[in-house]
Amino acid sequence: MHRFHKIAGCGLAIGLFHLPQISAQAQTAATPAIEVSTIKRSDYPGRLIGLPGPTLTTRGTTLKDMILWSYNLHPSQLLGGPGWVDTDKYDVVAKPEGGGLLDGEQIKAMLRTLMAERFQLKLRHETKELRVYALTIGKNGPKMKARTEGDGGAAFSLLIGGPRWPVRNAPMAQMVSVLQMVVLDRPVLDKTGLTGKFDFDLVWTPDETQFGGKGSSMPADPNAPNTQERPSAGRAASSGAMK
Repeated sequence: MHRFHKIAGCGLAIGLFHLPQISAQAQTAATPAIEVSTIKRSDYPGRLIGLPGPTLTTRGTTLKDMILWSYNLHPSQLLGGPGWVDTDKYDVVAKPEGGGLLDGEQIKAMLRTLMAERFQLKLRHETKELRVYALTIGKNGPKMKARTEGDGGAAFSLLIGGPRWPVRNAPMAQMVSVLQMVVLDRPVLDKTGLTGKFDFDLVWTPDETQFGGKGSSMPADPNAPNTQERPSAGRAASSGAMK
């Protein structure tokens, strides 16, 4: 069975379906105290979430974008709500007390706090079965370059440009979050057991189920492998209804 959380707040009715593994990660990061913050309507043509950095910064993000990213959800895990949740865009800036560099989980925790304060979001839990993808290690082992602190390598970056991603200094949790939010048609579980951060280039030939149904129309790299995904059953949690 999958556990669900319903989100309540500010005239909304939205259901969220969480995967327990991901949900736990999303809740364990210590939330830095927020010194000052602004949320304003945006006409930014793209979508930007900045990390890591000294502030929480988003541009052109909808409330749906913020919920999906901060709670590590796939779009299929978010149900209901008025149309503006997926259309009205916002720029968000929040500065933590004391300064310092924020990692991805701290930035997500700050965003969850802001949504609770500004949109009155609350969670309620239920259960339901979902189909998921499990990310595992191939039979020949991982081929990524492991990073160590102070090794002089590139800072964190994950450039999403169709089916070719140069990834630098990224943990597997961040990779899974982006795969399920942007590329794949169902939630993703990290079953690799890998810790730390890595450099690698991800190149593949997408199919019609990826990138919101647009994958098969994207230019393919002639040297890229075809993806052979094996969906599996997993347990998800749902986060309740916005009222």
